[in-house]
Amino acid sequence: MIMNHDLAGILERSEINYMIDRMTAIQEREGNPEGIEINEFGLCTAFYSRTMPWGLFNNVKGLIEEEVLEDVLRFLRNGKENLRYRSFPVR
Repeated sequence: MIMNHDLAGILERSEINYMIDRMTAIQEREGNPEGIEINEFGLCTAFYSRTMPWGLFNNVKGLIEEEVLEDVLRFLRNGKENLRYRSFPVR
């Protein structure tokens, strides 16, 4: 199988859906003890856990569009100390 833009989009959406399911299951524990937050901004989804500092649980997946960039940054800055930032070049 050859990777192409459509297949990459399907794989990315699959990963996002998996993380939404996983994080929602953790969030639904009584009292949300891990402090899980999930927020969708256009084509991207932001994930946060107050008590699990790893990048797996604290990241943004998907394409961050210019129109939602300020909203994403506001979400990330709102008391979230476990976030790590990575950037990738746009081609």
